[in-house]
Amino acid sequence: MRHTASRGTACPFKFNLKKSVWGWEIQYRSDHTNRAHNHTASSSALAHPVHRRAYLDEQHQEEVRSLRQLAVEPGRVVTHFIQRDGEAANVTQKDLWNLATSDRFKQRQGMTLIQALYAKMHESPKWIAFWDLGYSGNIKRMFFMHEEQLKLLQRYPNMALADCTYKINRWKLPLLIILRITPLDTHFSACYCFLDREREEDFKWALNSFKRATEINISVWLTDRQLTLKNAIHKVYPGCKQLLCVWHVKKNVLTKVQATWVIPYLPSDTEIKEVMSYRNLFMDRWHGLIQTKTTDEFDDAWEKLKGDYVDRPGLIRYVEFE
Repeated sequence: MRHTASRGTACPFKFNLKKSVWGWEIQYRSDHTNRAHNHTASSSALAHPVHRRAYLDEQHQEEVRSLRQLAVEPGRVVTHFIQRDGEAANVTQKDLWNLATSDRFKQRQGMTLIQALYAKMHESPKWIAFWDLGYSGNIKRMFFMHEEQLKLLQRYPNMALADCTYKINRWKLPLLIILRITPLDTHFSACYCFLDREREEDFKWALNSFKRATEINISVWLTDRQLTLKNAIHKVYPGCKQLLCVWHVKKNVLTKVQATWVIPYLPSDTEIKEVMSYRNLFMDRWHGLIQTKTTDEFDDAWEKLKGDYVDRPGLIRYVEFE
């Protein structure tokens, strides 16, 4: 919802503007109390939107649009006008933002944002998009992928990583991103999918859309420990291997480590250093464990870790089973 506010100050100053045969005349009201202002005089024409609208005429608007297409930031556009026109440059960043909003509204031709996205993707042959509509015609789920992403997918078809991100759109819909991993240990975004919720049926719809668009059978999936996503992968890609993402595992292990070695209330510097040393030492040991190259190296490192932290059974149990 747009938040608006008034610029009025309830100033009591009043006058009459009349046009006569001699031109325009200003006549003060007979009531002398209406001749006083309750605010100071404006120090700049920027304080008055009417002056800013007069400056931002069609010629200046086209110049702003050209600079916007070149990805010039609004602040730099304002600086450009000030350096060129001096004090006559009655324009602010807010005016440029309003112009951009007005242009986007005209381009949508009365459609909502999601309707405009739907129409744009269906007009372009470079996008692959699938939609799932609710009973009222609203969009519940939306899958989309660019043709360049599909070309990269076909080059590296073996392994994929799936994860949801949040708080990236005004509708607060979770966004499922599928990443692909290359032999150079780099990754790229393969596709995107807005979901209604994070239920198993939502993930199944997204994965079926991905399979339909790519016609590729992924053999290895990396995920966090989200059971609904893991179950959906098992049903859509039966027989594939599922691995846990190391970044998510490390994050969860660190949380458990912080709960194991707790910094006391009002600690001294020595106590803080001692607790942090215990935490860092365990995380270094755990990181070395997952970096082992062979099964024998892993078994030896794991047995040594369990022996060194036998006094922390809760932590070892969490790493082993959770």
